[in-house]
Amino acid sequence: PQAMAAVSLEELIEKDTASERHIPAAVFIERVEEFIGQRKATDVLTALQELYQKYQLMQASMGQQKGALLGKLPDIVSCLSIVNHQIRQRDNNAPDQDVRFQLADQVYAKAKMAT
Repeated sequence: PQAMAAVSLEELIEKDTASERHIPAAVFIERVEEFIGQRKATDVLTALQELYQKYQLMQASMGQQKGALLGKLPDIVSCLSIVNHQIRQRDNNAPDQDVRFQLADQVYAKAKMAT
């Protein structure tokens, strides 16, 4: 009997089609019988399940990153508003401003900021 070749993950992903996040595209298996060939169907299914689990892990990771970025969005919008205000002050030749910077919770520092 001829030895059956195992299914590698390289056979299940398209080469040189990774996205910006380096996520490889899965191949479309048009002719299942041809793809399986002399291999056991369970071996092919195991490899497909492994690839699917990797995609699920990537999806969960991206979901966590999205959540973290959405959590930072209010701070980013606030900082952008402050920067735009400072630019307007500079353009209108406003005098220097006394400001308080938050260093930590309940810890602030005073400073004079040139516009």
